Amino acid sequence: MLLTQLQIELAASAPGNACEARCVVTLHAEALATEITATNGTASAVALSCGVSNHLRVSTPDATYALGLQGSDYRTVEPALSEFSIVPPDYRAAAAERKATRHRWANRGFDMVLSGDPRGRGAADEPDGEEDDDYKHLTEEMCRVYSQAPREFTILDRGRRNSICLQRRGFEELYVFSPGSKYEWYGKFAFVVAGPAMLEPVVLRPGETWKGAQYLRNPNL
Repeated sequence: MLLTQLQIELAASAPGNACEARCVVTLHAEALATEITATNGTASAVALSCGVSNHLRVSTPDATYALGLQGSDYRTVEPALSEFSIVPPDYRAAAAERKATRHRWANRGFDMVLSGDPRGRGAADEPDGEEDDDYKHLTEEMCRVYSQAPREFTILDRGRRNSICLQRRGFEELYVFSPGSKYEWYGKFAFVVAGPAMLEPVVLRPGETWKGAQYLRNPNL
């Protein structure tokens, strides 16, 4: 029997099944899909915030480009750090010193949040600028959240002669992080991070369900 896909499902719920979240990761022959659903089973509104962080191995960020971001607003943030993050030790220490001057969004990380705070989509911080490069070179150290970005964009690695297309659904923003190019080629820190994100939470009224997804595929296959 030929195995055509592999699927893993993660689920969590608040006491009494008040709120429930599910994440289904499916490995297809030509793509990797991550689909998330969250349901509010309480009698009051809850705020939902989540994102997906993809660590993409590259030859070096100096040979890596993000295609299709021209015209998107961006905000410079601190990297989303957790026990699962892969970031150089010196970058983590420097980020801790800088965090007071950057947007507070990054301090929340990418952990899913289901809370009783129904304030909703408040006024987001003003963007730091607009991306003017449709072939964004990721050689420099950077960490940004892009708004009004295309639903599908591409990470191109000219060193490996490879590319990855990322498509998102249900997420309004896009997170992009590069540790810079001062580290060893093809080494532990030869990677970039990209994934769908939220700058502002989505408010779920009683009984409502939110769905979001991302799809990674290699156009060379």
